[in-house]
Amino acid sequence: MPVSKDGKVYFTNEQKELAMQRTNALEYAKGRYELVRRGNEYHLKEHDSMVFTMDGRWFWNSRGLHGDALDFIQHYEGKSYAEAVVTLAEEAGSRQDQEKAYRAKEADTPSVFILPERSEDYRMLFAYLIKTRGVDREIVSDMIKDGRLMQVKRYSGFKICGYDEQGKGLYVLSDSDHVPSSFSMHPREVVSYDGVNKLQEKKTVRCLTAGEAEQLVSQGKIRKYHNVAMLGCDPEGIVKYCSLRSMNTQGKSFKIDVPGSSKRCPFFLPGSPDSTTVVVVESPIEAMSYRNLCLLSHSKHADFPVLSQGGAGVSLGLDAYLERNPQISHLVFALNRDNDGKHKQAAGELATERLMQKYKDHYQVSVHQPALNDWNDVLCRWRELHPVQERNISNQER
Repeated sequence: MPVSKDGKVYFTNEQKELAMQRTNALEYAKGRYELVRRGNEYHLKEHDSMVFTMDGRWFWNSRGLHGDALDFIQHYEGKSYAEAVVTLAEEAGSRQDQEKAYRAKEADTPSVFILPERSEDYRMLFAYLIKTRGVDREIVSDMIKDGRLMQVKRYSGFKICGYDEQGKGLYVLSDSDHVPSSFSMHPREVVSYDGVNKLQEKKTVRCLTAGEAEQLVSQGKIRKYHNVAMLGCDPEGIVKYCSLRSMNTQGKSFKIDVPGSSKRCPFFLPGSPDSTTVVVVESPIEAMSYRNLCLLSHSKHADFPVLSQGGAGVSLGLDAYLERNPQISHLVFALNRDNDGKHKQAAGELATERLMQKYKDHYQVSVHQPALNDWNDVLCRWRELHPVQERNISNQER
């Protein structure tokens, strides 16, 4: 600790600022004392009347004292205010150095595909796809049963790093600046990247458990988000691709492929086993919308498999599918128009031209263009013109 010429401990403004980021008494005590949990409280084993609450406060009931980590260090450990500030500042500085080193090491590591953690229920997913996107409940249910669709959760400031032995998510700091001012991460074993298939070699990572993340949510320190996850599998049925998008109906939408996703294993809706035709669309939402419209209109295209490229100009998934399915002779390109005024150029139409040129010498190729900007716009318009009395969420999906 810094000491002045007269022997007194002092602190700088920077140290005080660091200390103010580490005032959670429970987190401070966890690393130094033996605690006994009782419900939502922790008690010091050596002094049963010393209680720590989940929101970071402490209460010394036998003496009528309470406060935060700074107060605890002064009253229980007998240190001065300056010594308490320096103690917390040194801890905060050490933690920041560890986090910076961890992030630098992580930045040099290639992206590994880690499946987001499944949400506790699918209510938001059903409401979004049925009520907002106009997709039939039966189609949504079938995609969930087939492992092509699920609702997942994310936490602000953190990202999933894998799963533990119980199949529960583990979380590390992300690149976000919005991280809680006080939290504790401990070494845990990552045994899976998807909660099902075990890694050949377990990995130890300093992280939070899903339960600890939920505690931070309940304390208002981080936020929890739910996304719809649209999945693509390899020939063995293992998920290798995940497209995430937000389910908000207002404000800026969020959509991204999970890092490490393989474009060779895109979102795909199977068709008739003997089909020689495959329909190619841009995104998973377009794939399910196209299938739904074909069923509503009793089109023969309802029997065709539908492949989402994961972008207008991406053909890796189509190439991989054609390699595995030599019986395919006809490609139907059903990409977007992109004429809604939100796009600087008609990317869908340009991509269609390129794909037609690429495959025309070896396959029969044709174009099926939506009447509006994209197939989901067409489906939503159809719902407006053909309203039904009730499209509510059933109890089964709650």
